Amino acid sequence: GALGYLFKNVDEKELFDCIEAVHDNRHYITENKRNVLLDYERRKRNVDMGYAKINQNPLSNREVEIVKFIMQGKTNPEIADILFLSLRTVDTHRKNILSKLEINNAAALVKYASDNAPFLGLM
Repeated sequence: GALGYLFKNVDEKELFDCIEAVHDNRHYITENKRNVLLDYERRKRNVDMGYAKINQNPLSNREVEIVKFIMQGKTNPEIADILFLSLRTVDTHRKNILSKLEINNAAALVKYASDNAPFLGLM
């Protein structure tokens, strides 16, 4: 039931900020840990929203490349021309991407990819 969490090497200002917050019955988490917890909450929220429950990027380099083109609004024939692939190959990659990420359509894929761009290697 702790309301506050600090590292032992925090500066005086952060120590007093934490004491004040806990005294006012508010939670306080040291700045260094806050980003870790925010990232955890973002991933948890993604799972709660039905996004894939994955710990590492399940997409191949080619699939990541195709996701980038999908995010740019390219159609499968356009992607096939750009990458010198058959339309059927692009269709298969697209189906595999949706399956791996447990997503049902391109709109959800674009949203998921935007929300998880660094994780998927899109940046």
